[in-house]
Amino acid sequence: MDEGKDHILLGTQPFYDLDIITRPPTLIPRWETEEWTSRLVDLLRPDWTQHQPKRRRILDVCTGTGCIALALAAHLPNDSTEIVGLDISTQAIQLANDNLKSHEQLLEETGNKVRFQLEDIYQPHVEQHFFRDAPLDLVVSNPPYVTHTEYASLDPDVKQWEDRQALVADLQGTQLHRRLIQLVSHWKRSYGRQVASDLPTLVMEIGGAHQVPVLQQELDHHGFNNVKVWKDLAGKDRVVLAT
Repeated sequence: MDEGKDHILLGTQPFYDLDIITRPPTLIPRWETEEWTSRLVDLLRPDWTQHQPKRRRILDVCTGTGCIALALAAHLPNDSTEIVGLDISTQAIQLANDNLKSHEQLLEETGNKVRFQLEDIYQPHVEQHFFRDAPLDLVVSNPPYVTHTEYASLDPDVKQWEDRQALVADLQGTQLHRRLIQLVSHWKRSYGRQVASDLPTLVMEIGGAHQVPVLQQELDHHGFNNVKVWKDLAGKDRVVLAT
């Protein structure tokens, strides 16, 4: 995470054919996130093209700039998807809405829907509204995953320009991941899969191989299966997916 300053000063960051507006203190989109987002589109597109009885519902937690939600909406099949991006940061949601506005015409052409909402996923009403009252098809997230020790050694520019809350998490960087596993397990029990599929229901970016065993254990405990780990182009464990 050493590329923050240049893109903050430029004010935009390319992300999967989109031009994402960036502003401090919201986390700048990284190439690792762009890579797995593109790979996820390639994974979903064939099934979502073949089975389109309804719009698929995606929740993007810790949406930040909105880059993941907007990229998915731009590249998944037309008229197939409704995405809600959540973040606890007012500044992040304001920025995500600015990015939504700047890509408004593109989204109108695809027919896919995106909206952003200020929410704290630890609040009971969020659990009820987003994970119990309505079915979902997929939850994606690039949550904070830097440990407190790792944060101490980060480039000073990253600490200056980007929100610590968007980077650092307790429980060795897995606190938000564990909360998401818990929440997604609730709607899986309530609704199951609307279309039989081996596609993931949960996709989370991680900080590396050191976080995989504890997340695997947590996923097993909550009844997930088909757990996979994607490596990034640098060969580092980067994404955990589970069905």
